[in-house]
Amino acid sequence: MNNKPTLVIPKGRLYTGIKHMFNVCNIDMPDENTRQYYFPNWSDDCSLFIAKPKAIPELIASKFCEFGMCGYDIIKNSEYENDIELIKHTGLNRVKVCLASRYNIDELCHMNKPVICATEFDVLANHYFTKLGIPHYILNTAGSTEGYIDIGADCIIDVVETGKTLKENNINILDTLIDTDTCIFEHASLMDTMLPSNIQIIYDQWINKTWETRM
Repeated sequence: MNNKPTLVIPKGRLYTGIKHMFNVCNIDMPDENTRQYYFPNWSDDCSLFIAKPKAIPELIASKFCEFGMCGYDIIKNSEYENDIELIKHTGLNRVKVCLASRYNIDELCHMNKPVICATEFDVLANHYFTKLGIPHYILNTAGSTEGYIDIGADCIIDVVETGKTLKENNINILDTLIDTDTCIFEHASLMDTMLPSNIQIIYDQWINKTWETRM
């Protein structure tokens, strides 16, 4: 049985940037197209697991994986935020999670019905509208969220990088819920404990020396 802690990282589009970060710090990483997901001998003191981004909060909270890397937005949109501690932002994949609509903010706030919001960020959206005291209905999406306005959604909450797609669809950004990037996390019970060597190298060589210049 492997008693080493495990770092979980996301497969898909975030993996390329994470792999580059580790490679810059002279740490080998599996190929993007690997069919293997678990690497028990990744380093002397840490295993590696590759999973879908949305699975990562539960994997850390349950301590199936003690450490993890994913978007800050993924943790904030989960039910496990209180069980997970942020170690550090990396500055990779910096985007915003925004409210956007063809209505203006005043029109959204004074509708005579619950606001229909299409989004993949159901937890963030619910917190946002509840805090504002706006009755709402969350329509969960799985990508191409901006298209839901054409079939009746009043607004969307989605990741925005340049805003070009929204402009092409005549949709205006009304508010920013959070700024997000790829971050390193740990289970809350591990606060102030020693980091596995490869994570410590990233902390020292990538984050401390280069992240501030990227902001």
